[in-house]
Amino acid sequence: MTEREKHYFEILLEEMNGKFSLIMEGHHAIRKKFNGQLDDIKEQQKLFMSLLKASHEDLKKEIQSLRVELKKEIRAVDKRSEARDAELKKEIQAVGDKVDGHEVRISFLEKKVA
Repeated sequence: MTEREKHYFEILLEEMNGKFSLIMEGHHAIRKKFNGQLDDIKEQQKLFMSLLKASHEDLKKEIQSLRVELKKEIRAVDKRSEARDAELKKEIQAVGDKVDGHEVRISFLEKKVA
C-alpha cells in the first residue's frame, strides 16, 4: 500500500469513526429519551394503581355498608311479615269459627223445616 493510499485509508477510517460516534450519540440520546418516557409511564401506572386500589377499598366499604343495611331491612320485613301472618291466622280462624257456627245453624234450620 502506497503512502497516499494509506493516507486516504486513514482519512476514510477517521470519517467512519466520526460517523460511528454520531450514530452512538444518536442511539444514546434515543435510549435516554425512551428510558425517560418509560419512567414517566411507570410513575403514571403507580399512580393509577394507587387510585384504583383506593377506589376499590371505597367501593368495598360501601358494599359492606349496604349489606348491613339490607340485612336490617330484611329482618324488619320478616318481623312485619310474621306479625301480619299471625293477624291473618286469627282472622282466618275467626272466619272458620263463623262458618262452623253457620253450619250448625243451617243443620238446625234444615231439621226444623223438614
